[in-house]
Amino acid sequence: MSVKRVFKFSLIFEFATVGMIGLLLVLMAVAIVQKAQITEVFSLDSRTLHLLSFSITQALLSTILSLLLGILFAWSLHYKREFWGRSVIISLLSSSLVLPSIIVAFGIIGVYGQHGWLSSLLGVFGISFGSIYSLKGIVLAHVYLNSSYATKALLDSLGSISLNRYKLSHSLGLSRLELFRYVEFTAMLPTIKGVARTIFLLCFSSFAIVLLLGGGPQNSTLEVAIYEAIRIDFDLQSAIKYTLLQMSVAFVIILLSSKNHLHLNSTNTKHIDLHFLKSRDISLLQTLLVIFFTLFFITPLIHILLDGLDADLSSLIGKPLFIKSLSTSLFIATLSALLSLPISLMISDLLRNFSLNYRLKNISFSLVPKLIITLIGNIYLAVSSLVLGLGFFLISLWLDFDQELISWFALIFANILLTLPFAISIIYPILYKIGSRYDRLLLSLDISFYDEWKFINLPHLKNALIYIFTLSFCFSLGDLGIIALFGNEDFTTLPWYLYSLMGSYQNSDASGVGLIMLVLTLFIFITGEYFANRFKS
Repeated sequence: MSVKRVFKFSLIFEFATVGMIGLLLVLMAVAIVQKAQITEVFSLDSRTLHLLSFSITQALLSTILSLLLGILFAWSLHYKREFWGRSVIISLLSSSLVLPSIIVAFGIIGVYGQHGWLSSLLGVFGISFGSIYSLKGIVLAHVYLNSSYATKALLDSLGSISLNRYKLSHSLGLSRLELFRYVEFTAMLPTIKGVARTIFLLCFSSFAIVLLLGGGPQNSTLEVAIYEAIRIDFDLQSAIKYTLLQMSVAFVIILLSSKNHLHLNSTNTKHIDLHFLKSRDISLLQTLLVIFFTLFFITPLIHILLDGLDADLSSLIGKPLFIKSLSTSLFIATLSALLSLPISLMISDLLRNFSLNYRLKNISFSLVPKLIITLIGNIYLAVSSLVLGLGFFLISLWLDFDQELISWFALIFANILLTLPFAISIIYPILYKIGSRYDRLLLSLDISFYDEWKFINLPHLKNALIYIFTLSFCFSLGDLGIIALFGNEDFTTLPWYLYSLMGSYQNSDASGVGLIMLVLTLFIFITGEYFANRFKS
């Protein structure tokens, strides 16, 4: 099938964009392989096997517990539609996706640490929570972040169940357990598979949480080991070995779950009256679950808020290093977010071109480029920011590039790749739907590329693009991956500055920076979500 004129112009830029990203990834792979010593890289000693085992164990535990909590909370919220503050709770759940990991770890320590709120309360009754700097702390922080994401995604799935299905189940005399098993769980299952993959991969390559809450080598993961091998030991062979091992596991997970995708739809807000299903005991259980999960989610945030207000903020915001960190973070976040929009649009449109009958779907080789494009768009789930940092570091050594310049580029590039899986999961379904509806009309009227995007595509994408810009900005603002490799006093961001303050026991300033990061992230995200909803078609 020939490529129609209306699509030729877009294909040039789309292929160029994907090609440049692919070329950079290939360059990094070549730099890694070129530097690797085969006998060293492929030797799996006891230390490496322990790192692999612990990485998988903590990711698996975090995924299972996040899903269990997510299912229970989503099920409870689905029925408690009149619960006071429900809309605020759902907004906070959405924001959990963009909360900086280092902030979460800071809040978890403040609530569950040795001198934390919960530990102090349990101490009154002679109960010890134990050390937070362990597998327990890592899993707790991961569950905090990811159960909220799972709840939001599963709540969307439950919202898609029609009232007629509930009425039919009621008329058939299904018990509440049977209703959950055959109707509600069935509706959630496709989302559970996709969310499970995403949570596992995010926890498997988690860095800031493990670095802060691991408590030592016995609780270290491959990701932290890569950082230590480069930054502390300068052992490139070990770093390359851990990188290849981590990437291999991640790619296997992605291939095994290739049909399961990220889920980021907006919550169904249409009111469904389920009074005929109400049971006093179950309603009480759902209320208690909502209260428990809400307290679990907001207490670390409240701790960050109160602790930050006790800091000397007026002195902090006048410090040159804080001003430099803030300005660098805002600049990188803004640039990353602006670049993420056209790149995610082009990749999503290229996927659409290989998926629709009136475009390139029917050509004999369409499946191969579609798989390659999908892999590149989701590469961050397999190749974490630290791995990207290692790749760029080796490129700078190999090609003798300026270290400072490569660090700026690496940080922005990693932030864009971090956004792509989420952006594509939002944009591609919209573009696919538009193409399915309007392609024949576009071809028959010979509509230009410019007019297609101005009058058809962009009006449908306004709210999605605002939301993606917000996501990308917040992701970039809180990332502690690549900056952990390249960060110093001349090149510092807010997360790196906060980590440095915590490492030097400047707790007051650390609390102040944590508060500023939290307020800034929530303000940007909530503002972006507000305008995205205003422009919603």
